[in-house]
Amino acid sequence: MFNKKDFFYIQGIIMLYAIKVHEGKIAAAKELNISIDTLNKYVDMLETSFGTKLVTVVDRKCLLTPTGHKIISHVPNIKNCLQDVFSSIITDPNTKATVRVAYDRNIRSIFYAEGLADFFKTYPNLSLYIDVYDEIPRLSHSEYDICLTYSLPKDSDWSLVYSKELKCGFFASPEYLQMNRYPTDIDDILRNHRIVLFNQTFSHSETKNLINKSQGGFCLSNSLFATNDILTKGGGVGIMPLINAKTRKVVCLDNIPCDIKHTVYLLSPKHVKDKTHVRIVLNYYKNLLEKL
Repeated sequence: MFNKKDFFYIQGIIMLYAIKVHEGKIAAAKELNISIDTLNKYVDMLETSFGTKLVTVVDRKCLLTPTGHKIISHVPNIKNCLQDVFSSIITDPNTKATVRVAYDRNIRSIFYAEGLADFFKTYPNLSLYIDVYDEIPRLSHSEYDICLTYSLPKDSDWSLVYSKELKCGFFASPEYLQMNRYPTDIDDILRNHRIVLFNQTFSHSETKNLINKSQGGFCLSNSLFATNDILTKGGGVGIMPLINAKTRKVVCLDNIPCDIKHTVYLLSPKHVKDKTHVRIVLNYYKNLLEKL
């Protein structure tokens, strides 16, 4: 059974997460529509309860301590529980509306709208309008209800509904491996093979590190389709999601560990995300991402 103190803890942890996201108490308080005094009260309460500092100031930025980061690692679980509550009560098959969806064009290489026929049977009066874009649309210039993307937007009015990390691996085409020696490890790849990379789905430091160490040249593209095409045509050794490789004529170099991951984000504007018709479609896409 929850008590009043548990309620305060949950609120405080959410405030701590907001400080991490916005790198400051003022922006976090504004986002949560609370005063700085209220935010400080909850942070002080958490620090007293845990007996350690949770927030520190570095170069005028308000950052979390290692303990603070450990605490907020549980926030996604809280968020998922809330999403499950909404999912359990949205069952009206007579919902009539149009939902506008925006896809990052590169999502199409790993994302397929499975089960759409059954979805429309369940919600026959629901319509979808789907756009594919090159850059994530700014909320102030769009009318989209849902967005699927590889990168989080800068607009604070977009709300993260769900995210999915996709494990990656090193791959090469059979033809490339026949013409070149099979790589033995990552150092071998960096010395003797051309690296094929999709730059939008990796952190800047990871991409820059691989490119700087590469002695055999590289191929970098902002198009996942172009990257995959170069890879399957024998252009070098590339990194791609394991799920994506199932549809490509490439070989996984499973002897070489790969820690890089692609993250797919499911977003919705804060002012529409809890509307029944939007929530129905969000649940559909969330279920697809969970199966990847």
